[in-house]
Amino acid sequence: EAESILDLATKRLGKSVSLNWHYRSKHPELIRFSNHHFYSNRLLVFPSPTIKGTEAAIQHVKVRGIFQKGINVKEAEQVVFEAKKQMANFPDQSLGIVAMNLSQKDYIEAELRRLADTDDVVKSYIDMWDGNVLDYPFVKNLERVQGDERDAIIISTVYAPLSEGGRVPQRFPLINTIY
Repeated sequence: EAESILDLATKRLGKSVSLNWHYRSKHPELIRFSNHHFYSNRLLVFPSPTIKGTEAAIQHVKVRGIFQKGINVKEAEQVVFEAKKQMANFPDQSLGIVAMNLSQKDYIEAELRRLADTDDVVKSYIDMWDGNVLDYPFVKNLERVQGDERDAIIISTVYAPLSEGGRVPQRFPLINTIY
């Protein structure tokens, strides 16, 4: 009758213990949402040792692109730009890029490969990680990224209006479809 093993254990044992502090995230912004919505702001969260000026753990970059044939070209171009910026500013940090679908992933990956042929920053960054299987930069679609970790992750949501000034269609198959 319980929804989860945790609920069943709580019913059987009668007493539960909740977390008091969170130590896994390197930046407090990464746990802020969960702390507020699931822990009623009870968690003590340690301050980040890496906050410098405007460097934030989470950044939202709005791109006004168009979704055509599974690809948002403007967003992909922005993702490649942000990836190059990350490679230049933080060459010692590993990088992963996640796209919500395979078409966008393939497009971004092709653009990064093309850029690596002409751009010394991108080429040297990729070469530096060669042989490091655990931290080598990746571009993956949503279905393939679970369990992968990198110092920085760029997420390409892909979805945008189907035409200039149009509405974003409400079809997010990997997010809101029951399989």
